[in-house]
Amino acid sequence: MVTQNCWEFMECGREPDGPKVNELGVCLAATDTTSNGLNAGTNAGRICWAVAGTFCGGATAGEFVSKMDDCVKCDFYHTVFNEAENFEIYPSHKERMNCWEFMKCGREAGGPNAEEMGVCPAAIDSSVDGMNGGANGGRICWAVAGTFCGGAVQGEFATKIANCISCDFYNQALNEETEFIMHPTDVKAS
Repeated sequence: MVTQNCWEFMECGREPDGPKVNELGVCLAATDTTSNGLNAGTNAGRICWAVAGTFCGGATAGEFVSKMDDCVKCDFYHTVFNEAENFEIYPSHKERMNCWEFMKCGREAGGPNAEEMGVCPAAIDSSVDGMNGGANGGRICWAVAGTFCGGAVQGEFATKIANCISCDFYNQALNEETEFIMHPTDVKAS
């Protein structure tokens, strides 16, 4: 099966030496060699939704978390999803942020706000270390009681999850993981 990269499918002309390069510049997906081969594409040509700064719908699209809602509605995304043998929604080689890095709260151990506000329980909860690819509870903070979100200390999972699912960080983690873990009880014992 012959597969197309996004610039071929969309006919945007932003591939290297493309007809719109002088006007719009070369697309970052066409030059991202770190994603070469993912979903059977050239560079990031079949995982363009994970590349910040691509040109979609007539405008430059931002980071993965801010543009993913639009990307999942795109015909090209669905084409790749249906064609790819081992579909990757987000490159497994790309570093994942922990919540304290994404939110810039400074409450990680040794962080600038840790002394004043205390170290965040998610930053030190080793019982959930590695879940969703994070350090300690850094990528499953919504399941850790006592985190500080929205200007207040949050309680247990059941009382805070409704707020968490509208959080940009939660949605980024959800979109980056092919096997997303919402709660530690979802992990099957091996």
